[in-house]
Amino acid sequence: MHVILGAILIFLAMVFMASISTSRLIALKLKKKVWGAVSFLQIALFVLVITMIMRDPANTFMVLSYVIASGSGIIAGLVISDKLSARIYSTYIITKESRAMEQLFKEVGFKVNCYNGLKREKGFNILKLVSAKKKLSRISRIAKNIDQNAYVVNHNLSHPQKGIGDLEMIKKNLSVNNQG
Repeated sequence: MHVILGAILIFLAMVFMASISTSRLIALKLKKKVWGAVSFLQIALFVLVITMIMRDPANTFMVLSYVIASGSGIIAGLVISDKLSARIYSTYIITKESRAMEQLFKEVGFKVNCYNGLKREKGFNILKLVSAKKKLSRISRIAKNIDQNAYVVNHNLSHPQKGIGDLEMIKKNLSVNNQG
């Protein structure tokens, strides 16, 4: 009974640890202090699990529990990552009013990257912001208040292939707008 209980504890601890490890990169962007505490718990559990296994390394139940739980935890972590990243969006804003727009976004708390572009001897800039889904309308509103002709594209970070398509759409739109 003691061996089976130990194997169950190892399984639960390893599923937790592997899922946290897999989803930590996305989660760190959300709540850094919370994930610092969770990381502490994760390491403490790891030490406990290894100690339990090392007491009796020949015990196949505990070793199998460790191995199966590691794989299960990675799958759980991928699911968690998908759920967390589904709320995170990247926004590209193409504008000629980048300085004022970048400054205002920074003043209201957004982090902004600015890229310079050149299309047929005319300059433009692309601002890139990463935010929660609920802030997308605010970003668009700020951009349009500064530059009515700004082109705003949002894409979900959990589906990066769609983002590449959006960038292709931006390029096509620019060439159509600049020709006419």
